Amino acid sequence: MPAPKYSASLWLASLWLLLCLTPAAVLAVYVKAWPSWLALIYSIFTLLLSLTTSIYFLADKQRAQAEQFRVSEKTLFTLSALGGWPGAVIAQQLLRHKNQKLSFRITLGAIVTAHLVATALYLGWQFQG
Repeated sequence: MPAPKYSASLWLASLWLLLCLTPAAVLAVYVKAWPSWLALIYSIFTLLLSLTTSIYFLADKQRAQAEQFRVSEKTLFTLSALGGWPGAVIAQQLLRHKNQKLSFRITLGAIVTAHLVATALYLGWQFQG
């Protein structure tokens, strides 16, 4: 079976993600929680890690279709937990990969929730300080 062809939509979605995360970094600068250079590094790091995570999802999908050795879920979860969760969510939806396995969805959802809650608590604490 030939490898599936994917359009540039995954990469465009990842770039769109940067536009979504940039306001969070700008807000952190606004409340003087971060210097502007740190917000820029955070945005670039998140984009690169999200792209890396989405590439791993794509590789796993292609390997699954070719019935080859797969990327471990531990690797996918580690990349997501380190900050690549936006790329994981986008890749999961665009590639329709790992979206049927309930335990995977629950674990990825917990990782996303933990990141969002930690960010909200941190920024909320900064507003009160």
